[in-house]
Amino acid sequence: MNPTDYWTACILLSLGAFLQRFCFLYLEGRWTMPEGLRRALRFIPPAALTALVTPLFLLHGENPWGISSWTRLAAGTLAVLAAWRTRHIMVVIVVGLGSLWLLEWLVR
Repeated sequence: MNPTDYWTACILLSLGAFLQRFCFLYLEGRWTMPEGLRRALRFIPPAALTALVTPLFLLHGENPWGISSWTRLAAGTLAVLAAWRTRHIMVVIVVGLGSLWLLEWLVR
């Protein structure tokens, strides 16, 4: 890939990312979002977090097709319980990571 192609790709991708964000700012107040779309957008943060965490939880270490250790299973269970009880993303992250780090430290 020559440098011109690289910079062209960078500029086009940057422009695309800018336009995606700008359209929501520009349309604010000019367009009323349908209620169904508004309800659907509420599920994006938990879906994104699940998509990021699940591969780390299931596909880790020597055993690529199952839970690699009981510490990950316990930390994942505690994080799910925290999500169910509090419905606050920062609490879920702190409980999940904190319990995983604590359990991994205790096992050593």
